[in-house]
Amino acid sequence: MTREQKDEAIRTLVACKHSGFTPDDAAMLEQATDTRIESFLVAAEARKAEVEKAKADPKVLTEEEFMKIAPPSLKALIAKQQKQDTDRKAELVAALKIAQDEFAEAELASLPLESLERMARVAKIDEKPASYEGRGVPRALAQKDDVYAHPPDPYVEGLKRLSAEQKAN
Repeated sequence: MTREQKDEAIRTLVACKHSGFTPDDAAMLEQATDTRIESFLVAAEARKAEVEKAKADPKVLTEEEFMKIAPPSLKALIAKQQKQDTDRKAELVAALKIAQDEFAEAELASLPLESLERMARVAKIDEKPASYEGRGVPRALAQKDDVYAHPPDPYVEGLKRLSAEQKAN
């Protein structure tokens, strides 16, 4: 390796963030042999390739791996939601199995929850009747002696006289 090539290699190593060398290491690199500098260059290129590969193909955690590292409060929340989803899915599969003949129970169970909910809305099996709980009753119905809500019957007096006259005759 010529002196210019060695100087260029040292500048490359110092400038490369993957080599691990800083400008302060230039004096030490001057003392290194040519084969050692070449091995540093090869190692820096290998690290650079690993970093680029990791950026291009990030590792995706599986559900089990995530649950191992998740905090306990998050684990409890996930477990609760999974139980609700499982119960809801079983309820929808049972209702859809009764409501139609096209899909078998195994086919319905293999569908995601969102698809089952859409099918239930289409089949109108998931509609709940309107609830009027908590509405109360109007005040007029609650107070029977309210004259304005329940005015007196104008025919009562006349009917009483008429029946009294009929009894007298």
